[in-house]
Amino acid sequence: MFTQEKRLNYQTTQKSENIQYSHIYANVLVTFSEQAGKTYPEELMAFIYKDAKKLTPRKKIKLTEAVVQNIICSDKDHKKRYDVMVPRCMTQIDNEADVLAIRKSGFCDEFEIKLTRADFFNDRKKIIQYRRPDFDVKQDIDWFMNPEDLAPYQKFKLEALGNGEMVVNNFWYVLKEGIASVDDLPGYAGLISVDQTGLLKVVKHPDRLHSRKLSFEQRYKFASYLNERFWRYREQLAK
Repeated sequence: MFTQEKRLNYQTTQKSENIQYSHIYANVLVTFSEQAGKTYPEELMAFIYKDAKKLTPRKKIKLTEAVVQNIICSDKDHKKRYDVMVPRCMTQIDNEADVLAIRKSGFCDEFEIKLTRADFFNDRKKIIQYRRPDFDVKQDIDWFMNPEDLAPYQKFKLEALGNGEMVVNNFWYVLKEGIASVDDLPGYAGLISVDQTGLLKVVKHPDRLHSRKLSFEQRYKFASYLNERFWRYREQLAK
């Protein structure tokens, strides 16, 4: 095993964006070491490859809501954490989550994507029709069409979330890097930044809003949205 001191002694100091391929750096090192009559163990070479790979510049991409949705849903950590991730998922009749992710435990997370500062601050104005936490989702459409019969009232979405009055257990903002800071968020919200190359970075974890789990019926309903999207997509390809 190599100590941290020995590893640091072998690391290159030429850390510039001109390094395009990590294998070039490693191969050059091997060539020089052979000429000098030295060989380096596999463990060290693996370490060098990994370090050099970090220096490889990432390409910039055009960030759109759909692109960021794909990045969120294809992230390896998210794939491990969530059973189902649904883009543009209606959590209730008047709220659409940019991504709704369901955990194995039955808890669910909402990811709200904002790519401009103006759009982020406009989110504070979003209003929903308030429901009690124990509201029967089967009555959702009837309730929305005849609100006076069930005596509802309006509430800002961020307020309802903070009071634990919506279905999601954890609420995340996914923001384009630089458009807002942690100080601009509601205290309970998590923050993930996405840079111009599509790299995600967790800046702050969210607080648990409540401990109610999704019922089997709710999980099935949300997961079925993926089935609908898949066949709609197939229909579009067939045209």
